Formats: sequence, structure tokens, C-alpha cells
Amino acid sequence: MTRASCLCGGVKIRAKLQPNTASHCHCQMCRKQHGAAFGSYINVARDELQYEQGEALLVTYRSSDIASRVFCGRCGSTLLFVDHERPEILGLALGVLDEEPGSAPVQHIFYSDRPAWSGPYDDGLPKYDGDTGL
Repeated sequence: MTRASCLCGGVKIRAKLQPNTASHCHCQMCRKQHGAAFGSYINVARDELQYEQGEALLVTYRSSDIASRVFCGRCGSTLLFVDHERPEILGLALGVLDEEPGSAPVQHIFYSDRPAWSGPYDDGLPKYDGDTGL
């Protein structure tokens, strides 16, 4: 089990990460949620994620018809991405992990949505114009 926490330390999570499922998402919503060129998430089965503390601090925002985002209501840290079509799999934001995940991102998704200012990424990972369902 991997530990994760928000910036203020109010929310603490333990989760069993699914290896080789991490993605960098360049869609506009992920960029806005993360305040960065892309958001990075790794998959976790919902029943393999436990809150050690701070569950009452969680805020859920329905960002579209198909997804919600979960963040800490105290510090604003992005924590989870919830796909309503696959609610049993959560995307845990890589930036909140307290330890190395054991596997690196394997793809860029919504790559064609990236802004011109972010430039190209020549990291050798495959790039897709949409979601791959990983």
C-alpha cells in the first residue's frame, strides 16, 4: 500500500496502485485542476483505497457529465479523478503520493489539447488525442 496526502496533511490516503496505468492528461480540465501543463494520475481500484484521516475534508466537484474531481477542501490539493462510466477505478493524482509509485507514466492522453506554450514532450511515451481507457 502506498501513502498519499494533501498539502496541509489533513487528508491521508493508503492505496494499492495499479502498475503501468499512470497517464499525463493534457485536457483543459486537468490543466485547470492542476494549474499545470498536464495532470498526472495512476489508477487505483476504489475498494483498494482507504482514508486514514480527513475524509470529512473531501470536496467533490462534478467537472463534466462523465467525471468528478475530488480535492481537499482546506488546502485545495487535487486528490482523485472519478470517471462516472468506470466508478470502480479511481485516478489518484501522482503529485500527492508520499512515496515513489513503482512505475512511471506510460502515456500522454488528450495530447492534441495541450497549449502551444507547453511545447512538445519528447519523453518517448506514446501520445494519444483522446482517452485510451487505460
